[in-house]
Amino acid sequence: MIAGDIPTGEDEPASHTVEKFGLGTIGPSADDGSGSRTTIRICIEISHSEADQLKDAVNLFGLVTERPTFVLAAQNFRELERRHEFYAQLWGLGRDGGQMDPRKAAVQLTGELVNWLTAVRLYLDHAATSLARRFGRESQQMVRFKEATVAEFNGSFAYRFMYKLRNYAQHCGLPLGGIDIRAAGSNDNRQWKQLITFYLARDRLLADYDGWGPVRKGLVDLEPHIDLMPLVREAWTAFERVEDELFDIDVREAIAHWPLVRNAVERCGADPELSTAPNLFRFTLSSDNDISSLSPLLLPNDVALLDRVAASSDPASVLRSGQPNAAPAAAPSRTASQIAIDTRGVQILSAFVSEGGATPLFNAIVNTVIKEDGGIDRLLPGLVNVAVVSLHMVAAAIGASPETILSGYLGPVNESSAAGGET
Repeated sequence: MIAGDIPTGEDEPASHTVEKFGLGTIGPSADDGSGSRTTIRICIEISHSEADQLKDAVNLFGLVTERPTFVLAAQNFRELERRHEFYAQLWGLGRDGGQMDPRKAAVQLTGELVNWLTAVRLYLDHAATSLARRFGRESQQMVRFKEATVAEFNGSFAYRFMYKLRNYAQHCGLPLGGIDIRAAGSNDNRQWKQLITFYLARDRLLADYDGWGPVRKGLVDLEPHIDLMPLVREAWTAFERVEDELFDIDVREAIAHWPLVRNAVERCGADPELSTAPNLFRFTLSSDNDISSLSPLLLPNDVALLDRVAASSDPASVLRSGQPNAAPAAAPSRTASQIAIDTRGVQILSAFVSEGGATPLFNAIVNTVIKEDGGIDRLLPGLVNVAVVSLHMVAAAIGASPETILSGYLGPVNESSAAGGET
């Protein structure tokens, strides 16, 4: 449903459509209690030049809120961490805890590593290109970004090593050297019989690639077997510091255009109490003054938050703290007993996934764990805890309730059982 008067020029040709721009709102229909209908109101027409300026300003806010290349790198980092944790849990069960080929595990983890390295390089290259295009190669913003990356490259061996390792992977293939498995010591998690380390073979890296540059000296000083994951985590922390600098640059550019956007939001006539959202509309009018096409662009509308951001000397921090998807407060720390319970659940599920189902070996693993624990007092709550967390995650991802997902596992009700009869 479209409502509102659309101003038109008197001397425009009537034989073809005319492209126009306007400000207005999108929201639920006031006369429809079901909320299933939407009302679009174009309240005021604006010029093409003003619409272009507004679109450019809104795109800047999009750079701040979406950050697609960094999100991609972060997702790949989490996948790498999860894959490593899966193998740590699997091998932690001991020699009888699984039959996965260590070489296969190494190849799979290497795949996650290369994905992450590629995503990080994409992020850095895209950031440099974007800044050069928007501000110029000699701009203050470009200088800030280069200084941030140089500071991490010079100050963090892990950062510059991972930066070069991506080049190694591109030219020389998968970089992972192998897996070290050792018995868990007395200070290690008492539920883990053995510990696994994915390592890079230092001598192979040096022999296969001559492009290490300033990384070579530090690489030579490392142990022959280089523990992979500590370097990955340290490098990611350095990349996050680069992102902090880039985010601040983008926020300051966007907020400089906030007065323009704020003025447009006010002119849209949006009413938060009615759940109407301010939009910039591009539309075409036919010769008989009917709208033949309509394209909306949502405007930033958290006026109170963006006013605080604009007034702050540290706008990036204010914006991050005020966003709904800001990092939640840390969860309450778990006791050693709770950690032991959850670990058992993860270990058994890891073995199930590795075995591909309830194989004889999997059943033997479960029986061994029950015997070691003296019962199911840790195993059963651990499995329930992991299952409940996973259930809620899946429900949130697909927009369903946990009850709806669980109901899908239920078979048809036996009529005689439902009636209380014998079966």
